[in-house]
Order: sequence, then structure tokens, then C-alpha cells
Amino acid sequence: MVRNKEIQRIFEIADDSLQGFLGYYFYVMALYKSGHHPNNVEPNLPNMSQKVGIEAFPHTFSWIRYYRKMDLISTFMPPYFEFYQSRISLTAIVSIFDDALDKFVIKLKNLGFSPRFDGKEFDPKKNSWKYKKRIEWAFSESKECTIGDVEAIKRLPKTFGIIDEARLLRNLLMHNHGIFNKNYEKDAIKSKDFERVEHPGYTRFRDSGKDVTVIINYADIINFSLAHIETLHILHNQIQKKYFHYLRPYDYREENKIIRWDSALWAGSSIYTVIDDIKRMDSYLKV
Repeated sequence: MVRNKEIQRIFEIADDSLQGFLGYYFYVMALYKSGHHPNNVEPNLPNMSQKVGIEAFPHTFSWIRYYRKMDLISTFMPPYFEFYQSRISLTAIVSIFDDALDKFVIKLKNLGFSPRFDGKEFDPKKNSWKYKKRIEWAFSESKECTIGDVEAIKRLPKTFGIIDEARLLRNLLMHNHGIFNKNYEKDAIKSKDFERVEHPGYTRFRDSGKDVTVIINYADIINFSLAHIETLHILHNQIQKKYFHYLRPYDYREENKIIRWDSALWAGSSIYTVIDDIKRMDSYLKV
């Protein structure tokens, strides 16, 4: 038996993308901590104003918006940059994992299999499984895995609790400007098998009824990333085992897959080709 290459390709794209974004997060946070000073930032912020002493940035193709550079800089002074960058990172992590699950079930269906959860078959024509349902399907598949990292398999209730927490927080960031509401609790996956985690900010919101913003930090992003990457590996192993009868777990060493940041960040394109493209690049959006 051999590993299905199309399923492996979906896995490797998601794995590289998650790894690439984690590397980007490390780099940006290190850059910020090592050289962030208002005097270094201010000259590099945009100013579209023709008026002396007045600063503006492009807002629409027709309008500019007046602002003060130092106001923007002060908004990102420690610790606020870490919190905002963590928000951006969370939305990327969730989107990458969501896309991988979507592609897994669609590919399995197209290959003649019938991904099922809770007695219902996935129907790509009806888009019958939203992300929440695909997470539950991924757990039902992953918990049956018997190959690979045994300790990681034991952690699945905890890691899937973290994955669902990431989904709930992403929804608040995207749909409610990062402010807690009752959907955080209402929309959580109700599974006795998940180890539910609750953000302390929601407790404050529930107790006070006042607006409370979602705050996540560097350590949170590391844990969110670990949970999604670890689970992705388990799910990929289980899909290859269950549907294609391939019994050897994916192993970076056996695959001779060293860390290649050019692959993670640029999808394997030659870094020299990327540099050439950058040199030739002007904005291609002409309005």
C-alpha cells in the first residue's frame, strides 16, 4: 500500500502554511522587541497630505484620512502590539486549518469515499458541513488513530478543545470587533469528549454584562499553533490508514523534510525567482 499523494499534498500545504505563519510570528515579535522606537517608525509611515504639519493616509481611491503618526505609534506601544499581532495570527491559523479540513472531506468524496459524521454523509454540492461540523468529523476520525505519536493521540480531547476555542475567538474577532458576546458560549461545540477551555475575558463579560475585548498573547498563539499542527498530523495519518491502508505515520525524518522557510513562506518557489519578481514588481492594480 502507498500513501495517497493528493491527501498528502493537502496535508503538506496546511502543515507548511501553519509552520510558515508561526515563523513569521516569531520574526515579527523579535523584530518589534529588538528595534521598536517611535523615531525609527515615524518616518516610514505614510503621509499623503500636501499641508504643512498635517498628516494623512490613503483611505479610499478618492479620499485621504487625516491622522497623527504619533497617535498610531502610541497605539502599538508595548504590550499592545503583541496583543494585536496575536489576533491577526489567530485568524490565519484558524483559516489554514479550516481550509485543510474542507479540502480533506471534498477530496475523499471525489475519490469515491463517504466521509460521515453523526450518521450523516458529507455532501459537497450542498456544502452541508460548516467548519464547526468539520471539526467534529476530524475529532471522530482522529480519535481512532493508532499510529504515530501516542502521547499526541491521548491529548486529542485537550487539543480539540483548544481548536474549538480558536474558532470561537476568531468568530468574535471577525464578526463582533473582538468583543465577547453570548455566542462565545452558545456556539461552542457541545461534546463531552472535548476538554472545554474558557477565556477569562468571557467570565468578566458574563459577570458584568459590560464590553470585554478578546486578549490573547504570545504564549496563547504558541499553544494554538501547537494544537492545530499536532492534530493535523494525527488526522492525516488516520485518513491514510483508514481509507488507503497505509500504516506508517508521516515522519519529517523519513520524508527528509528539513525546515525550509522558503517553502513555508513561498510555497517552494526558488527564493531567487521570488527576489526577481519583487524587483520587477510595481502595483499591478491600476485604478
